[in-house]
Amino acid sequence: MEGDPIPAKERSGKLRDVASDGQRTPERARASRESPASVCRTLLDPCGPPLAEAVKIAREAGQRNVDLSFQLLRCAAQMRESGVEPEPRRLLAVLSQAHSHAPITYAVLPYMRSSDPRVRSQAARLIARSGASLEWTLRHLADPDARVRANIVEGIAASPEPRRLLEALRRAAQDPHHRVATTALVVLIRLGEEAASDTLRKIAAHPDPRFRCAAAWAMGELGRQEFEPLLRGLREDPSHAVRFCALRALIRYRRRAS
Repeated sequence: MEGDPIPAKERSGKLRDVASDGQRTPERARASRESPASVCRTLLDPCGPPLAEAVKIAREAGQRNVDLSFQLLRCAAQMRESGVEPEPRRLLAVLSQAHSHAPITYAVLPYMRSSDPRVRSQAARLIARSGASLEWTLRHLADPDARVRANIVEGIAASPEPRRLLEALRRAAQDPHHRVATTALVVLIRLGEEAASDTLRKIAAHPDPRFRCAAAWAMGELGRQEFEPLLRGLREDPSHAVRFCALRALIRYRRRAS
């Protein structure tokens, strides 16, 4: 398969996992107060609850039903058979709250061809979270939309083995967009890449206030004491937005300490 996002050595085993998970579904359905099919229809119904509420329902359902991803995709397929196309952003949003399984990648992959960058970015995060191959990740880190690139990095951070994609994270840390670069730096620092800390310090002095604001956010995410003096310095930044971002990060520091 051209551009297959799943590493070849994992593919056959993951597809077998889909079948075995599907066989366990009836037992889990009987254990829940509401049938999975009913939950899925509610979540995907365009006339159902607002998207924000559907996402909350999916999050709660996913905590007690690890098969929810497959059940949602099965429900979506049944909708298509009846002539109703599931709304892409709704489907991807509720899927993002379900248990992470690499086999759903093949069902999500077509959404990477969407003309809507919001749909592509949602799909990209799901695919990256599921354990995408390095080749696929590097190719899509060249997407012209920064939301897609940033969501790929966020997906890597939530994946089972983010260290496997260090090369992609290092490339993303050099991205010209502040959100992509700083998100990648947060992941790299958490993985023990100390050189990324030096890069983050440099971004805190970037001439563009959007980068300085993003650096303050990243330091707040990390909560490392070594960055606190930098954040205090950013509280005196000429940009109101940067001062505000630094304040929010320092508040997070104090909350962690209390």
